[in-house]
Amino acid sequence: ALPRLFLILLLNLLVWALLVVAAARPVWVEKPIERQQPVRDLMLAIDLSDSMRTIDMLEQGKAVNRLSIVKSRLNQFIEARAGDRMGLILFADHAYLMSPLTSDWRTLQSFIDELDFSMAGYLTSIGEAIGLSIKRFRDEGSRQKLLILLSDGRDTVGTVSPLAAATLAAQHQMRIYTIGLGAEV
Repeated sequence: ALPRLFLILLLNLLVWALLVVAAARPVWVEKPIERQQPVRDLMLAIDLSDSMRTIDMLEQGKAVNRLSIVKSRLNQFIEARAGDRMGLILFADHAYLMSPLTSDWRTLQSFIDELDFSMAGYLTSIGEAIGLSIKRFRDEGSRQKLLILLSDGRDTVGTVSPLAAATLAAQHQMRIYTIGLGAEV
């Protein structure tokens, strides 16, 4: 009688274990929901040359320099671009990468708030800023490449011609939007 009782107990334990395993298996109820957001890669190139110190702009009735206007408008622009990746390039004597492409718009805004004239020099190297943008987009494998170039002047360094850099950008399917700053006096 003991071996028969042991066999029934073992059989009940096996049935219980199989039921637990069967209940624990993952079940495919329906296809997962895929969320696709349109994502653009935007590089912001900001002129920090000496001429950006010129106080010829008005903000809330107060005369301010050109960089102050750039800072306030870019912060508004960044907030409106949810879902896009943005990077930041500063240029004057040379072009420098301040932030690679990122979706972290709060950090990008803090970088913009900290912009200062002492960061890049006195001249204007537009061609280098375009060239650095091309390199960063290529390194990131970006599909939709947009450069927004904010400057108040013309290229004064001459290391890389802006026209040659723009031609190269077109070959890499990169769009460049320029925003000119300054007021006529």
